[in-house]
Amino acid sequence: MSLSIDTVADYTIIRTDLTKINYENANNFSKETVDHIENKKPVNLAIDFTSITYISSIGISALSVIKGIAKINHCNLVLFGLSSSVLSVLEQTGLDTMFTI
Repeated sequence: MSLSIDTVADYTIIRTDLTKINYENANNFSKETVDHIENKKPVNLAIDFTSITYISSIGISALSVIKGIAKINHCNLVLFGLSSSVLSVLEQTGLDTMFTI
């Protein structure tokens, strides 16, 4: 897994080469994203989900951790490029209201 981090206007954008966030990679995805938030203190962070077609319950937990750390660090978190299947999972769990999409 690799994350790329770019700055566009007022947003730090995190992109990944993952197609799934699951038990194999959720912890690394979360850790790298959290490390960036804690070390760089971005005001606005957007995670690009364009390449991600599946997210498991562990992936949802990883997103919840990221959201919590972002909140503690006064970082606005936005998710974008969600596939219909990933968005559906967030809606089914009620987490679509927790995130800015």
